[in-house]
Amino acid sequence: MIRRATDADLLDILILGKQFLKEYDTGFTTDLELLSESITTMISGEDHLVLVLEKNGNVEGMLLGFISSPFFSRERMASELAWFLSKDARGFKESTQLIDAYEEWAVSKGCKFITMSDIEVLSSLQKLYESRGYTLMEKTYVKET
Repeated sequence: MIRRATDADLLDILILGKQFLKEYDTGFTTDLELLSESITTMISGEDHLVLVLEKNGNVEGMLLGFISSPFFSRERMASELAWFLSKDARGFKESTQLIDAYEEWAVSKGCKFITMSDIEVLSSLQKLYESRGYTLMEKTYVKET
């Protein structure tokens, strides 16, 4: 079942976040207190979304998003911050239902564009995104100082 997260889901979301960070070394130092505060703010935020995938009473996936506008336009855009599933939940129909619910939310909020990220070092999602109508727009490069 896909649903909006509540404060009661915070611990499960943090556990998924920790699993994500084990699989993907961001290079950043993780501040779990800040992560907890951010998730709590997003759960109740008007232009934020925290979705969870619940299977058999367990939270097995999440999708976090927010709405903003580019600095050069007043058009609204939904941006995905994190889409992560436990290893047991990957590859099933429910995993893309998180994206369906995110897209429906974005449309209901008047967004003209919806973005999804692809961390290619983990797994390329290009074919999945393109099959859903997304177009590659840009790539981000990171340099540590």
